Amino acid sequence: MRSKCLRTSYSVLLKNVFWIFYLLCESQY
Repeated sequence: MRSKCLRTSYSVLLKNVFWIFYLLCESQY
């Protein structure tokens, strides 16, 4: 149960990081 929760939060974190990088790239152009 705990590992599942950890995995979910990890994927959410990755998604957030991806969006941050995406927005940074968008703002450069």
